[in-house]
Amino acid sequence: MKWVILFLLPCLCFSHEVPSSYTKLKHREHSGVGYSQGYSSIDVQITFVELSTFSAFFNPRSHVFNDGRLAFNVGVGGRYQPPNKRWMVGGNGYYDYRSEKIFSPQQIGGGLELFYSDFAWRFNGYSPIGTRKKAEGKKRQVALSNVQGEVEKKFIESENFTFFAALGAYYLPGRSFKKRTYGKAWGSQLRLSTHFWKRIEVGFETTYDRIFTFTFQGYLSFKIPFGESSIAHSPNFYRPVIRNEIIPVSH
Repeated sequence: MKWVILFLLPCLCFSHEVPSSYTKLKHREHSGVGYSQGYSSIDVQITFVELSTFSAFFNPRSHVFNDGRLAFNVGVGGRYQPPNKRWMVGGNGYYDYRSEKIFSPQQIGGGLELFYSDFAWRFNGYSPIGTRKKAEGKKRQVALSNVQGEVEKKFIESENFTFFAALGAYYLPGRSFKKRTYGKAWGSQLRLSTHFWKRIEVGFETTYDRIFTFTFQGYLSFKIPFGESSIAHSPNFYRPVIRNEIIPVSH
Protein backbone atom coordinates (compact mmCIF):
# COMPACT_ATOMS: atom_id res chain seq x y z
CA MET A 1 0.00 0.00 0.00
CA LYS A 2 2.79 2.46 0.80
CA TRP A 3 4.20 2.04 -2.71
CA VAL A 4 0.81 2.94 -4.19
CA ILE A 5 0.67 6.10 -2.09
CA LEU A 6 4.23 7.06 -3.04
CA PHE A 7 3.31 6.64 -6.70
CA LEU A 8 0.03 8.56 -6.53
CA LEU A 9 1.20 11.59 -4.56
CA PRO A 10 3.39 13.09 -7.33
CA CYS A 11 0.63 12.46 -9.86
CA LEU A 12 -2.00 14.08 -7.70
CA CYS A 13 -0.01 17.09 -6.59
CA PHE A 14 2.32 18.05 -9.43
CA SER A 15 0.59 17.01 -12.66
CA HIS A 16 -1.25 19.06 -15.25
CA GLU A 17 -3.77 21.65 -14.05
CA VAL A 18 -6.42 20.69 -16.66
CA PRO A 19 -5.50 17.27 -18.10
CA SER A 20 -7.07 16.35 -21.42
CA SER A 21 -6.30 12.63 -20.95
CA TYR A 22 -6.16 10.67 -17.72
CA THR A 23 -6.77 7.44 -15.85
CA LYS A 24 -9.09 7.13 -12.85
CA LEU A 25 -8.75 4.37 -10.26
CA LYS A 26 -12.12 3.95 -8.55
CA HIS A 27 -13.94 1.85 -6.01
CA ARG A 28 -17.71 1.87 -5.46
CA GLU A 29 -19.18 0.04 -2.49
CA HIS A 30 -22.56 -1.58 -1.78
CA SER A 31 -25.55 -2.23 -4.03
CA GLY A 32 -26.83 -0.27 -7.01
CA VAL A 33 -29.69 -0.46 -9.50
CA GLY A 34 -29.68 -4.08 -10.67
CA TYR A 35 -26.57 -5.30 -8.82
CA SER A 36 -25.96 -6.22 -5.19
CA GLN A 37 -22.28 -5.55 -4.46
CA GLY A 38 -19.45 -3.09 -4.96
CA TYR A 39 -16.79 -3.05 -7.65
CA SER A 40 -13.39 -1.57 -8.50
CA SER A 41 -12.62 0.16 -11.79
CA ILE A 42 -9.97 1.49 -14.12
CA ASP A 43 -11.38 4.34 -16.21
CA VAL A 44 -9.25 5.74 -19.06
CA GLN A 45 -10.18 8.88 -21.02
CA ILE A 46 -8.03 9.70 -24.06
CA THR A 47 -8.68 12.91 -26.00
CA PHE A 48 -7.70 12.24 -29.62
CA VAL A 49 -9.17 15.36 -31.27
CA GLU A 50 -8.67 18.78 -29.72
CA LEU A 51 -9.71 21.96 -31.49
CA SER A 52 -10.59 25.42 -30.23
CA THR A 53 -14.32 24.63 -30.10
CA PHE A 54 -14.47 20.81 -30.25
CA SER A 55 -12.91 17.75 -28.65
CA ALA A 56 -13.41 14.00 -29.13
CA PHE A 57 -12.37 11.25 -26.71
CA PHE A 58 -12.12 7.48 -26.33
CA ASN A 59 -13.26 6.06 -22.98
CA PRO A 60 -12.72 2.38 -22.04
CA ARG A 61 -13.63 1.30 -18.50
CA SER A 62 -13.08 -2.09 -16.84
CA HIS A 63 -14.66 -3.27 -13.58
CA VAL A 64 -14.18 -6.14 -11.15
CA PHE A 65 -16.99 -6.91 -8.70
CA ASN A 66 -16.20 -7.96 -5.14
CA ASP A 67 -17.00 -11.59 -6.09
CA GLY A 68 -14.55 -11.53 -9.03
CA ARG A 69 -17.07 -11.15 -11.87
CA LEU A 70 -16.14 -8.72 -14.65
CA ALA A 71 -17.81 -5.89 -16.54
CA PHE A 72 -16.58 -3.30 -18.99
CA ASN A 73 -17.65 -0.32 -21.11
CA VAL A 74 -16.14 1.02 -24.33
CA GLY A 75 -17.27 4.40 -25.62
CA VAL A 76 -16.52 7.47 -27.67
CA GLY A 77 -17.80 11.00 -27.24
CA GLY A 78 -17.41 14.59 -28.28
CA ARG A 79 -18.09 18.06 -26.90
CA TYR A 80 -18.65 21.41 -28.61
CA GLN A 81 -18.20 24.82 -27.01
CA PRO A 82 -18.78 28.04 -29.01
CA PRO A 83 -16.16 30.80 -28.94
CA ASN A 84 -18.04 32.77 -26.27
CA LYS A 85 -17.71 29.72 -23.93
CA ARG A 86 -21.04 30.44 -22.23
CA TRP A 87 -22.37 26.93 -22.81
CA MET A 88 -21.28 23.53 -24.08
CA VAL A 89 -23.02 20.46 -25.53
CA GLY A 90 -21.80 16.88 -25.76
CA GLY A 91 -22.80 13.46 -26.98
CA ASN A 92 -21.52 9.94 -26.44
CA GLY A 93 -22.13 6.29 -27.31
CA TYR A 94 -21.08 3.13 -25.42
CA TYR A 95 -21.05 -0.65 -25.60
CA ASP A 96 -21.48 -2.32 -22.18
CA TYR A 97 -20.88 -5.90 -21.00
CA ARG A 98 -21.49 -7.66 -17.69
CA SER A 99 -20.59 -11.19 -16.59
CA GLU A 100 -23.54 -12.85 -14.82
CA LYS A 101 -24.68 -16.29 -13.61
CA ILE A 102 -27.26 -17.45 -16.20
CA PHE A 103 -26.08 -15.35 -19.14
CA SER A 104 -23.83 -12.31 -19.64
CA PRO A 105 -25.88 -9.34 -20.86
CA GLN A 106 -24.71 -6.74 -23.36
CA GLN A 107 -26.16 -3.36 -24.21
CA ILE A 108 -25.63 -0.19 -26.19
CA GLY A 109 -26.10 3.23 -24.63
CA GLY A 110 -26.13 6.83 -25.74
CA GLY A 111 -26.05 10.13 -23.90
CA LEU A 112 -26.50 13.88 -24.36
CA GLU A 113 -25.02 16.64 -22.17
CA LEU A 114 -25.61 20.36 -21.78
CA PHE A 115 -23.40 22.57 -19.61
CA TYR A 116 -24.32 26.16 -18.77
CA SER A 117 -22.79 28.24 -15.98
CA ASP A 118 -22.74 26.06 -12.83
CA PHE A 119 -25.37 23.64 -14.17
CA ALA A 120 -25.17 20.42 -16.17
CA TRP A 121 -28.08 18.49 -17.70
CA ARG A 122 -27.63 14.86 -18.78
CA PHE A 123 -29.84 12.35 -20.54
CA ASN A 124 -28.81 8.70 -21.03
CA GLY A 125 -30.57 5.75 -22.66
CA TYR A 126 -29.56 2.07 -22.53
CA SER A 127 -30.89 -0.89 -24.50
CA PRO A 128 -29.78 -4.55 -24.12
CA ILE A 129 -28.73 -6.40 -27.28
CA GLY A 130 -28.36 -10.12 -27.98
CA THR A 131 -29.80 -12.33 -25.24
CA ARG A 132 -32.09 -10.28 -23.00
CA LYS A 133 -33.75 -12.98 -20.88
CA LYS A 134 -33.05 -16.59 -20.02
CA ALA A 135 -34.21 -19.31 -17.62
CA GLU A 136 -32.13 -22.04 -16.02
CA GLY A 137 -34.32 -24.46 -14.08
CA LYS A 138 -36.45 -22.35 -11.76
CA LYS A 139 -34.07 -19.39 -11.98
CA ARG A 140 -34.74 -16.51 -14.36
CA GLN A 141 -32.57 -13.59 -15.38
CA VAL A 142 -33.70 -10.52 -17.33
CA ALA A 143 -31.54 -7.61 -18.56
CA LEU A 144 -33.47 -4.32 -18.26
CA SER A 145 -33.51 -1.27 -20.49
CA ASN A 146 -33.12 2.11 -18.83
CA VAL A 147 -33.69 5.79 -19.59
CA GLN A 148 -32.27 8.37 -17.21
CA GLY A 149 -32.04 12.13 -16.81
CA GLU A 150 -30.48 14.41 -14.21
CA VAL A 151 -29.61 17.99 -13.42
CA GLU A 152 -26.38 18.79 -11.57
CA LYS A 153 -25.27 22.04 -9.90
CA LYS A 154 -21.88 23.12 -8.66
CA PHE A 155 -22.40 24.70 -5.24
CA ILE A 156 -18.85 25.30 -3.98
CA GLU A 157 -15.64 25.91 -5.88
CA SER A 158 -12.23 26.87 -4.51
CA GLU A 159 -8.66 26.13 -5.48
CA ASN A 160 -8.56 22.78 -3.67
CA PHE A 161 -12.21 21.88 -3.14
CA THR A 162 -15.33 21.56 -5.33
CA PHE A 163 -18.78 20.29 -4.38
CA PHE A 164 -21.50 19.06 -6.78
CA ALA A 165 -25.05 17.83 -6.16
CA ALA A 166 -27.25 16.12 -8.75
CA LEU A 167 -30.90 15.07 -8.72
CA GLY A 168 -32.35 12.74 -11.34
CA ALA A 169 -35.02 10.27 -12.36
CA TYR A 170 -34.98 7.05 -14.37
CA TYR A 171 -37.40 4.56 -15.88
CA LEU A 172 -36.92 0.80 -16.30
CA PRO A 173 -39.29 -0.29 -19.14
CA GLY A 174 -41.20 -3.52 -18.66
CA ARG A 175 -40.12 -6.81 -20.23
CA SER A 176 -42.40 -9.90 -20.22
CA PHE A 177 -40.93 -13.33 -19.56
CA LYS A 178 -42.80 -16.54 -18.71
CA LYS A 179 -46.07 -14.78 -17.82
CA ARG A 180 -44.36 -12.25 -15.58
CA THR A 181 -43.35 -8.61 -16.18
CA TYR A 182 -39.87 -7.48 -15.15
CA GLY A 183 -39.02 -3.81 -14.89
CA LYS A 184 -41.78 -1.25 -15.53
CA ALA A 185 -40.75 1.06 -12.68
CA TRP A 186 -39.85 4.70 -12.13
CA GLY A 187 -36.97 5.64 -9.86
CA SER A 188 -35.28 8.68 -8.33
CA GLN A 189 -31.59 9.34 -7.79
CA LEU A 190 -29.47 11.69 -5.67
CA ARG A 191 -25.69 12.09 -6.05
CA LEU A 192 -23.31 14.21 -3.94
CA SER A 193 -19.65 14.50 -4.93
CA THR A 194 -16.66 16.37 -3.57
CA HIS A 195 -13.38 16.92 -5.43
CA PHE A 196 -10.15 17.57 -3.54
CA TRP A 197 -7.11 19.12 -5.28
CA LYS A 198 -8.87 18.28 -8.60
CA ARG A 199 -7.51 14.74 -8.36
CA ILE A 200 -9.46 12.96 -5.59
CA GLU A 201 -13.23 12.46 -5.71
CA VAL A 202 -15.36 11.23 -2.82
CA GLY A 203 -19.05 10.73 -3.43
CA PHE A 204 -22.36 9.34 -2.21
CA GLU A 205 -25.27 8.12 -4.32
CA THR A 206 -28.71 6.80 -3.43
CA THR A 207 -31.63 5.59 -5.56
CA TYR A 208 -35.15 4.32 -5.02
CA ASP A 209 -37.56 2.34 -7.19
CA ARG A 210 -40.18 -0.31 -6.40
CA ILE A 211 -38.05 -3.21 -7.77
CA PHE A 212 -34.66 -2.62 -6.16
CA THR A 213 -36.03 -0.34 -3.39
CA PHE A 214 -33.39 1.85 -1.72
CA THR A 215 -29.73 1.58 -2.72
CA PHE A 216 -26.88 3.41 -1.03
CA GLN A 217 -23.35 3.71 -2.41
CA GLY A 218 -20.14 5.49 -1.53
CA TYR A 219 -17.26 5.82 -3.96
CA LEU A 220 -13.66 7.01 -4.07
CA SER A 221 -11.51 7.76 -7.13
CA PHE A 222 -7.98 8.99 -7.88
CA LYS A 223 -7.24 10.78 -11.15
CA ILE A 224 -3.82 10.23 -12.75
CA PRO A 225 -3.27 12.69 -15.64
CA PHE A 226 -1.09 11.78 -18.60
CA GLY A 227 -2.00 14.34 -21.25
CA GLU A 228 -2.02 18.14 -21.10
CA SER A 229 -4.46 20.32 -22.99
CA SER A 230 -2.80 22.33 -25.76
CA ILE A 231 -5.72 24.80 -25.81
CA ALA A 232 -7.11 26.80 -22.90
CA HIS A 233 -10.48 25.10 -22.37
CA SER A 234 -12.71 25.12 -19.30
CA PRO A 235 -12.42 22.06 -16.99
CA ASN A 236 -15.93 20.97 -18.12
CA PHE A 237 -14.44 20.20 -21.54
CA TYR A 238 -12.63 17.16 -20.08
CA ARG A 239 -15.00 16.02 -17.34
CA PRO A 240 -15.74 12.29 -17.35
CA VAL A 241 -19.04 11.10 -18.79
CA ILE A 242 -21.46 10.40 -15.94
CA ARG A 243 -23.59 7.37 -16.77
CA ASN A 244 -24.67 3.99 -15.38
CA GLU A 245 -21.72 1.64 -15.92
CA ILE A 246 -23.43 -1.63 -14.92
CA ILE A 247 -26.30 -3.24 -16.85
CA PRO A 248 -29.30 -3.66 -14.47
CA VAL A 249 -30.37 -7.30 -14.11
CA SER A 250 -33.53 -8.63 -12.43
CA HIS A 251 -33.62 -12.20 -11.09
